[in-house]
Amino acid sequence: MQNHFRNSFLIFMSLLCFNSFFLMNTVAQVNTTTASDNYTFETIDVPGVDFLALTASSDFEDYAGYTKSADGEKEVAFTLIDGVFTTYDFPESQNTYFFALANNGNAAGHYQDSDGNFHGVILENGELRQYDFPGAVQTEIWGISDATGALTGNFIDASGVRRGFSGTK
Repeated sequence: MQNHFRNSFLIFMSLLCFNSFFLMNTVAQVNTTTASDNYTFETIDVPGVDFLALTASSDFEDYAGYTKSADGEKEVAFTLIDGVFTTYDFPESQNTYFFALANNGNAAGHYQDSDGNFHGVILENGELRQYDFPGAVQTEIWGISDATGALTGNFIDASGVRRGFSGTK
């Protein structure tokens, strides 16, 4: 079941992933395309960035996700808020990802440690904090509530069972 979840997630992420080539300027670019009567699609481009996985958006057309680090060696989280692109790399991590973005600019996701385990990460007031479900071997955060700040995600307990959680302050 874990492989099915991961495969489904990878397919989902592939649909959200925008690989783009950019014009050299300092402002993110948005190009609108009408593909059908029901949806209008926009291309989100950041100058100098050739891999951009958008995984979350706010009600204010701000975005979060992950991209390649400057050296191309790993993936780092990012926010694109009011046209400002900022990357976040949890200290001593293999990779860092954001999958949720609140309207107030807080983001949440997870990072991968040196052993390959995942730990929840929250961006709050510009600073990254680790969040692990109590007693969990691994924690992944997939959502954050605008109304309450509640986090949703899943964790793997000591017996290896994947479980869901919702957590509030």
